[in-house]
Parts: sequence; structure tokens; C-alpha cells
Amino acid sequence: MRKFLKQALIGLGCVLLLASGLLPAVGYAEEGAPVPSFRLEAQGRVAPGQQATVVVKGSGLQDLYAYEVQLQYDTRLLEYVNVQPMLAADGQGYAVPVVPTAGKLVFSFTKIGDTAGTSGDADLMKITFKALSSGSAAINTTFVVMVNNELGSRKLVPDAANAAATIEISASETSSSGSSGGTNIGGSDTSAAVGATMSAADIRYREDGRAFVQLSAEATEIRIPPAALAGLDGEYLEITNGKLSLSLVAALLKKLQITSDSVILQWTPIEADKAEATIAGREENRVRSAVKFVGQAYNFQMGSVGADGRVRFIAALGEPIKLRMPANPGANKRLTGIYSIAEDGRLEYVGGEWDGDELSAAIDRPGVYAVLEVTTTFDDVLTAHWGYEAIAELAAKQIAYGTGAGLFSPSQSVTRAEFTALLVRGLRLGAGSGSDASFSDVSARAWYAGDIAAAFEAGVVSGNGAGSFRPNSPITRQEMVAMLMKAYAWKKGASAEAEAVSAALETKEPFRDFSETALWAAPFVRSAYQLGFVQGRTPDRFVPNGQLTRAEAALVISLLIHK
Repeated sequence: MRKFLKQALIGLGCVLLLASGLLPAVGYAEEGAPVPSFRLEAQGRVAPGQQATVVVKGSGLQDLYAYEVQLQYDTRLLEYVNVQPMLAADGQGYAVPVVPTAGKLVFSFTKIGDTAGTSGDADLMKITFKALSSGSAAINTTFVVMVNNELGSRKLVPDAANAAATIEISASETSSSGSSGGTNIGGSDTSAAVGATMSAADIRYREDGRAFVQLSAEATEIRIPPAALAGLDGEYLEITNGKLSLSLVAALLKKLQITSDSVILQWTPIEADKAEATIAGREENRVRSAVKFVGQAYNFQMGSVGADGRVRFIAALGEPIKLRMPANPGANKRLTGIYSIAEDGRLEYVGGEWDGDELSAAIDRPGVYAVLEVTTTFDDVLTAHWGYEAIAELAAKQIAYGTGAGLFSPSQSVTRAEFTALLVRGLRLGAGSGSDASFSDVSARAWYAGDIAAAFEAGVVSGNGAGSFRPNSPITRQEMVAMLMKAYAWKKGASAEAEAVSAALETKEPFRDFSETALWAAPFVRSAYQLGFVQGRTPDRFVPNGQLTRAEAALVISLLIHK
């Protein structure tokens, strides 16, 4: 009994140490022993609303008594349901309850009792998700911590080939004479489509050499057989009917044609009242935001046509497709963008570069897309507030959010992690590796780890020179300017760096308190002032060591977007 109690306490201690990150990474296995490997095995395909499972599998395990696994998953497409430990065959063990945070899931488990660790091949855990909407949902293993029966531990980052798995969420395998069932506001009905089969003779070239195919204004579908691309000159092909344009990578079309008779593209117009009802059905779209359609909504689908005539639509695109859509005259350009609309009314801003009255954005999956004007209001930011337009713009583009209870808290300070996240969203950098290797004080579990990793990889942040980042410290105005100018250089390239250097040389001391600026920050402040990014809190004082406010952060991010 004493021995069992001892083993139970050791098991409980393993879980507590894993959860706190205090286990020493030493003495896990004999020197020269093979390194265990881990991989994810995901359920192949499910429909929205159904549950899907992912199993973490281990190979070459050596006395594995306890473990911690961190996963990342796409919260747009998946909702966490539960996790089932599988390491202990008798079911005896302790586990730390999972609390998913911003798409990250950490699970710790240990055996108990007088038993050896597991060796060889074994399943560690099974995670169950609920599929939210159609798409290709990625799940990635960030790291695995292994603990043996002697409490020796080792942290392992699985190789990229085995660290990821994908759950295809779609109900869209359909014949050419029927509907896929599709989404609540779309669906793929090839029988109702107006289109044609493309031939090589349909390809024309613009003055700049870009290839395009011009369809009739009523066209909503095109089929592209292999022979049609035989003489294509260029990497891209644009399909347009004068209302909507799709610019595709030719290699993507050719890849789909390998196992099919032809590629099919559909863009089905969605009735406005149907789309509006879907959006209004989601509470968050009604309470604080006014969503206005300022252009036609389309259900975009892509797939292949087999020799049997059956159409098989794909759930994810191998390469991004550039979508160009017109907006109604008079639309507020700062609040208008291209959004994807999920079955449950969830909106996701996918981008919006203006060219006249047209917007373009890159999309990575089929679905319903619309040009929307989104106005979000906060009780503490009135229209007369100097930061109102910038705050409204960042809220519309899902770059900045409120602090709760209908407030934005414009005068509240901003942490270094929070400002980094705003920069990453503003530049649309995407999530980085999330590794904590770059900074000693940035845990891979933290909500901001991916943003800081992305900014570090882009050269936007560099820490304090001592291996730390101080993510939860309030960011000062001079620190903000340094990050901002690095982000500007990343966005514009070498020309921006030359422009910034020139601006710094042309500007002497733009503020009376410029002497309070740190030497490392002085060139950034000069450049930012000359380029119109910053001004003083008073006409002649910059307050370099003052804490940046949320309203000030929104303003500079808005300026960065438009530069």
C-alpha cells in the first residue's frame, strides 16, 4: 500500500511539474539511444456539425511514464470538445484539465502505481473536435515533453512532416446534376450554373503580359480541360465576367487536371436577404457591429470533373487565389473589406486592397465571400474622439478588439506583446512557429507566442539584447516607434529603409524633449516624425518614455496600413 501511495504521489507530482514547466530536461534516456518520434493521425473528412478526432501516436518510446503535449488548431473551423488519455491500458492515471486558449491546447498526463513506463509504439491521446464550417482545418504539434519512471525528462519538437494533420470539413461531393447541400447561404449546384468550357483560343493577354479569359456577364461557371492550358504563357490565369475576377496559379489548375477530365470553377451569387439573415443570426454581429452589404456576395467553389461526369469539389486550395470584387459607390473604404461568411454567420476579414471601386484579396479556401462595410461602436469612443476613425477601422478589419462590456478603453496602456500582435495582424504576417526559443520569457503556451515569433522572423522585433522580450511590460512610445519603423521597412522593402534613413538625416530634433530619447531610438523617432507616423502628445513634446495608449496604438497601426 505504501509503495502504491508513493507511486501515486510521484504520478501526481509529474503532472504538477509538467503543468508548471519545472521538470528538469535531463536524464531521460541513455546516451546514444534512438530518439522517439510522434505523429498526428486525423479523421479524414467530416461535415460541418459533426465531430472529428485526432490521435497523437508515439514510436520508439522509452519508459514513457508521463507526458505533456501542446497542439495548435484552427479555431475558425474547429471547436475543442474533449481529450481522452490512451497511454495507460488500465486507465489509471492523473491528467490536468484542458483549457484551450486562442487555438492552443496543452494536455498533461501521468501513470500511477507500481508500473513501468511504456516502451515501443503507443497512442498517447485522442482529441475530439466539433467541425464548425467547411474548410481544411490544420492541427499542429508544437512540442512533446516526455518523462520516464525516474522523473528524467526531455522536450521534443516533432519534425514538420509528422507534426501536422488536416481534417477536411465538407459535405461537397456531388454529381453534375445535383447539389452538394453546401452551406446555409450557398451550396454548389452545377445544374443552375451559367458557364462554358474553356479552350486555348479563349486565352488573351493584356499589355503587361498577363493571361486572362473574358466570360459573359451572366457566367457563373467555367470548366477548364487540360488542352485549354497547353499553350498558356505565364504563371497566372485570370478568369473574369466583368463583375468578379479570379486570378489563379496555373500550376494549381494543372495539378487538379492530373486525375480529372477538367477543372471546374463556380461563383454563385447569393441572395442578399439570405446572406443578411445568416449574418444577423449571430449575436456578435448584432450587438456592437452594423454590417452592411456594399457588393454582391458569392459562393465560390473549385473542383474537378471526372471521366464519369461527377463533380468533386475540394475543401482547401493548394495555392491562394486572388479574388477581385466591385464595391458600391459611396462605401466607406476604411470600413469596407472582403469577408468570408461561415454557415453560422461568423465573419472573417480576409483583406481588401483598393483599386478604384474594386477590392481584391487572397483566399485560401472555397466558401462564401462578400464585400461588407462593418461599423463597430464602443461606448467610450465617441465620433468626436481623435482616434475614432482609426479605432473603427481596426475593429472592422479584426485587428483590434474591445476590452469588454462595450468598451475600448482608449487611454489604457498597451503591453509589448499586445502591440506586437497588432502589428502582426495589421501586416497580415500570419502566425509564426510559436517557439519559445527566441526569447527566454516567451512561453510557447502564451497567447502571444505565435505573434511574437512571426514578428521576430520578419525582423520587426528583437527583444532587449539579453535574450528576453518583456511581453507583459507596458510598451513605451519610443519602443513603439522602433517596432513601427521596422514593420514599415518589412512592408516596403529596401526602398523604405533608404527612405527612413534619409528622413532621419533630414530631421534634427523634432521635439523639445528629444534629448530624453534613447540613443538607439533616436533615428527611429526622427524617421517616424518626418514620414508622418507620429506627432507629440503636445505640439513640442514627444514623451518618449511615456506608456503608449490603446488609442495611440490604433492610430499608428492605421497609418502603417495605408502607407
